Parts: sequence; C-alpha cells; structure tokens
Amino acid sequence: MDFGNSIKQAIEIVKLNGKAAVAVSKDKKATLIGILIIAIGAVLSQILSFEIGTMIFTLMVLIMGYFIIVGVMHALALLFGGKAKYMEYFRAESYSSILGWLGALALVPFLGNVISLLVSIWGIVVSVVILENVHKLTRRNAVIVVLIPVIISILLIVIGSAAYFGAVSPEAFGTLSPEALLP
Repeated sequence: MDFGNSIKQAIEIVKLNGKAAVAVSKDKKATLIGILIIAIGAVLSQILSFEIGTMIFTLMVLIMGYFIIVGVMHALALLFGGKAKYMEYFRAESYSSILGWLGALALVPFLGNVISLLVSIWGIVVSVVILENVHKLTRRNAVIVVLIPVIISILLIVIGSAAYFGAVSPEAFGTLSPEALLP
C-alpha cells in the first residue's frame, strides 16, 4: 500500500469505518506507515518550537509512548476477551493517530485549544470502534477498555495536582488538626 492510499485508510478509520481498521490491522506493511503517521503528528505538534532537539525528543517519546499505551490497551482488551494480536491492534491505532496532525492548528488562538479537546474526545470514540472491530469486543467492553486508562490518567492528574499545590502552598488546603474537629 502506498502512502497516499494509507492516508485514505487512516481517514476512513477516523471516520469510524471498522472495515478499514480491520484491513489495516491485517496488512503487515502498514506498520511502518503507521509509525510514520505518528512521527508526522509529533513533528506537527512541535511546529512552534523550531528546536530540532525538542522535535527529536518529542518524536522519540511519542513513538515509544504510543507502543506502551497501545500495549496497555491491548492487555486490557485481552482481559475483556479481545482476539487480536498486539501488532494488528497497533497498526489500526497508529493509523488513527492521523488525528494528531491537527496539532498544527494550535497556532490559532483559542480555536486550537477547542479543536484539541474535540480531537481528544473523537480519538476516544475512534479507539472504541477499533477495539470493537479489530479485537472483536462488544461495545460495552470496548468502552470500558478505553475508559480505564482515561479515568486512571485523570485521577493521577488530580492527585498529582493536589500533592503539588499542597507541597507548594500547604496553607491553601488549610490544616486539619484534631482540635479543628472538636466543637
């Protein structure tokens, strides 16, 4: 499959075409194109940086992170009865990362943030469809698999924020002493 057709397949996956996700998952040649799609998204997300070092670091972290995140999602999918192999699932998810190309829209004040939020939400929907079609999960199980890491991430952010702000400014949280509980 050439690059142009691969981009068309990626767009089909983002448009929730489950058959396209399955086709990409079965195509062993799609792995490198999937990594290229991730890499282009990483570069576009750093478009304002203009620092080669930052771009290369972001590129490496994003690609490694993608393999890890897909691994976690794959393990969860298997726990819920998923049928796909890791690389099959990776290929479909990597093609869906074409949504990351919209990171270049961060240049537009306010609109970039709104688009980023909408793309993140749409990415969750796309992941559910990929899990349903590639891993052969029920919609309920696919939603659970996608939401577990999302919920854990939100909890870690909340806990981390509370710990950070509590350490920086403990008086912001007040002090809770046994005397404060007595009438």
